[in-house]
Amino acid sequence: MHLAAKISTSRAEYGLAPNIYTNLTAPVIDAYSRIDRKDLNSFYLYGDYSVSDLELSMRAYYDEYSDVFALYNEPTYKTTSPLVNYDDNRLGTILKAKINHKNAINSFIFQAEKNEHKRLGGGLNRAEFQVNTFKLSYLSEIELTQLWTLQGGISYNLDKEAKASQSSERAKNKKIIDAQMRLEYADKQESIYVGIAKKSRMPSMFEMFSFFPWEIANPDLKPEKSMQYTTGYKYYFNKQTKIDLSLYYYDISDLIINRSSTYINRESAKHYGAELRFYSKSIKNHAVNISYAYAHARDSENEALEFIAKHKIKIEDTVYLNQNFKLYLAYQFMSSRSSDNSATYSDEQMQLSAYHLLEAQLLYKISKSIDARVGVKNILDQDYEQRYGYPAEGRCYYLSLQWQL
Repeated sequence: MHLAAKISTSRAEYGLAPNIYTNLTAPVIDAYSRIDRKDLNSFYLYGDYSVSDLELSMRAYYDEYSDVFALYNEPTYKTTSPLVNYDDNRLGTILKAKINHKNAINSFIFQAEKNEHKRLGGGLNRAEFQVNTFKLSYLSEIELTQLWTLQGGISYNLDKEAKASQSSERAKNKKIIDAQMRLEYADKQESIYVGIAKKSRMPSMFEMFSFFPWEIANPDLKPEKSMQYTTGYKYYFNKQTKIDLSLYYYDISDLIINRSSTYINRESAKHYGAELRFYSKSIKNHAVNISYAYAHARDSENEALEFIAKHKIKIEDTVYLNQNFKLYLAYQFMSSRSSDNSATYSDEQMQLSAYHLLEAQLLYKISKSIDARVGVKNILDQDYEQRYGYPAEGRCYYLSLQWQL
């Protein structure tokens, strides 16, 4: 039996920079916004027990979050509109039983979670929302022969609204059943697999309910569903070098997107692509990872799905200098992506520029239990955006010290 617990707490005060494309002489309502206070407390409990061919595990968690969100009328952050106070919490548990029997592994998973959101002020009436989630899953992996393996699973998910203080924002119960299957052939030198899955994503509380005065609630938002088809091939040149190719095609229905200050379901979308990965430790004292990914993602209105890059390249090299020193080098290229126009809250789609990133990190193992790291991110000080109008960090340096019992 293994038991563990973890507690984390954080306190912060910080502002949010205006979108760099906002017209500051006539800004949108939240151009000068600031979270004056943010508190986050998290509590976790872990338990594992195994006997013979049975493994039992339990995970329990509780998060409580509160903040004071203020909208200001000027860049001095002195003239403010009414404050919005948020007080959220999440309580949940996950129970899992894993049974190993001959050539099969069967897992049963149950999850229960309560999400509660409270809002006060900011030009809106006091609101309180609570949604309870229950999920039951069954997963199985069967070794058909020494070379063939079959994996499958089915899950049932129920989101049940327990409380909503505003009658105009009542959410209906949402139920979904998902299933998946994967067949794999693998020998010492190569493997190939094919898979099919029906997967769904429940709309979040943020997407269903109005959190700010300018938002329109849509509690009747439907779950986003997709049929996913995947196949892949892996080849081992030797014990230290391999290449991996995967292809996927997702047929999406009821796509959840943000339009006109609310979240809606778009009829359908297609998302397909490929990823090629190469890994090798053949060069002495080097571990090299190279990957290239291609993606095509558009909805039924021929609009690109947001933040998905058409091309993505990543090259990593871990250099083992000696027994105690290790150097990590990384290069990443991201092609242009689509983003909403967060400067005007319009439905206009904007294009984010492509960018290149370089990173380096040196790790020193001081002892068996103590590691020190020093590194530089975005060495070229590249200007780029993860979302339209909000620049990502430039060149930055970091130092960390880690100690483990």
